[in-house]
Amino acid sequence: MSIAPAYIAFTLGVRFITDHLCGDEYFKVSARGENMHRAREQLQLLKQFNAQRMRLFECALSRLGVPPQSSDLR
Repeated sequence: MSIAPAYIAFTLGVRFITDHLCGDEYFKVSARGENMHRAREQLQLLKQFNAQRMRLFECALSRLGVPPQSSDLR
């Protein structure tokens, strides 16, 4: 559960760059390069999510009611 945000950012980044390379047919754009910009933004989010991965994991455990000392389940 804690890797979901990073996974979504990665998936969207790949989809945006692929669409850019294929002529922007799936995600409509108003200017060439817009999907490239979107891809870069998603990959920046991916970096941020990965930097916070342990915090997200602990938050997920907390929401599930698992005590913090059980975080050795990583």
